[in-house]
Amino acid sequence: RMLVSGRGYLYDPDRMDWLRIEPFALPFAFGWGSTCVETSAHGAVAWARKKRGEDFGLWLFDREKGWADLEPQGKLFGPYCDANGMVYDSKRDRMILSGVGGGYSKVSNGTFLAYDFKTKALDTLTPENAELAKTRNAREMAYIEHADWVLIGELHPHGEKVKGKRYTRVYDCGKNAMFLLDAGTVPDGHSTGWMYDAKRKLAYVFTFRGEAWALRVNPATAKRIEKPEE
Repeated sequence: RMLVSGRGYLYDPDRMDWLRIEPFALPFAFGWGSTCVETSAHGAVAWARKKRGEDFGLWLFDREKGWADLEPQGKLFGPYCDANGMVYDSKRDRMILSGVGGGYSKVSNGTFLAYDFKTKALDTLTPENAELAKTRNAREMAYIEHADWVLIGELHPHGEKVKGKRYTRVYDCGKNAMFLLDAGTVPDGHSTGWMYDAKRKLAYVFTFRGEAWALRVNPATAKRIEKPEE
């Protein structure tokens, strides 16, 4: 019932205050632009560079023991602050990492990387319609549990000066396929936070200006768009 920061400090939402304790020692090299922390059913997961060398790893936070190496098996790339994100797929007990091949001002190759908690394996996910998963800023993602979808926090097409309609990118985990939703305009990219409210079955987007947006996802009535209008 605590929030853990990338530096290991703990925040108590009930008390609305930080705990006055020393943080657990970090086994990774914290950097504001190269550390990603995301929640899971197992606890908070950190994706960051190892303290020695240029390799990257995944670590799980435990309230009593601190950080433990998840020992991912396979090649793991490093996150760049706005280009790459991570989200927990509760149905398959895995972390999904976004923006493979992307980076600063560099478009990703349209694939994802998945870490399986049971096997520790890292596997590349190449979705159908992978062109729709080519992003510049996919840091923000939200796993919509009741739909088994991941909303990606960069609209299609990407860019702040795009003329015409823009669509919400969706990764269908069960079908391993990308599609678009005509869900209207919403803030995207950096300076936003995308998240899921399981109790109300809503997706939220919050901005640094304090704006709040909500989307009710209904997979039974949603119109899937595989190719947007020109």
